[in-house]
This record gives sequence, C-alpha cells and structure tokens, in this order.
Amino acid sequence: MRISTKGFYGAKAVLDLALHHGTGKIHKADIARRQDIPEHYLAQLLSVLRRAGYVASVRGPAGGHTLAKPPSEITVAEVIELLDGPQTPLANLGGRAAIEAAEGRSAVHDLLVEAEETAIATLRCTTFDDLVNRQREQNQGLHFDI
Repeated sequence: MRISTKGFYGAKAVLDLALHHGTGKIHKADIARRQDIPEHYLAQLLSVLRRAGYVASVRGPAGGHTLAKPPSEITVAEVIELLDGPQTPLANLGGRAAIEAAEGRSAVHDLLVEAEETAIATLRCTTFDDLVNRQREQNQGLHFDI
C-alpha cells in the first residue's frame, strides 16, 4: 500500500469539506490555509475530485466548493484510490523480498500482506462522516484558558 502526498492532501481536503458540509460554499483559500495545502496544488486536487463527482464547484466571488455527496457516502479509500490508484498490499515490494514473496516462502511477507490488507479494509469502510466525528472528538479535548 502506498499513499502519496496527493492522496493524503486529497483526503484532508475532503475532510475539510465534510467538516463544513451543509454550511455553504467553501473557498479554496480557506481549505488550503486550514489544511496546510499549497493552494495551486489544492486546485488540481479539487478539479480531479469534481470530475469524479465528489466535489461540486461554483466559480466567481460568491463561488466555492462543497461536497457533491453526503460525507457518509464517501469512503477514504475512494478518494485515495482516485488520486493514487488502487491500493494493493506491498505494491512497492522489491529486491529479494519480492522474489521470496513470488515464491511464497516468507512468513514476514505474509504478515506484512495481512497488515496492509487490514489497513486497506479500514480505509474502505471508513467514511468521511466517521472522520468528521473523530475530528470533532479530538477538538473537544482542546481547551485554551487565557
């Protein structure tokens, strides 16, 4: 399994839109600032997400971006696989490890495949609604007294 910066930033952008779902259009600059994503790079990601039907966009001063589907209908795996391609266990395995894996002779390989299959399954069953709930729980623990 390999998640690139593109997949990671794409998931963060969709999470930001999910956190603001139902509140109106969100400006790209606001997403970029909150998620620490370069704005020009975010524009490219939003374009891919829009073409795939995950994001709706409106141009102009009153424009912005929203999710095209409810956060409960979008899984993390869908976004990552859109941006990074299909996630497969040990996709980047090379050298002697790849030879042993092909021959089926490595208990270490088997364990790593099992771990990555579990990670991929977690991404496939986790929706952005789940992540919104996680994020809000984390934010509840933050208290600042001045």
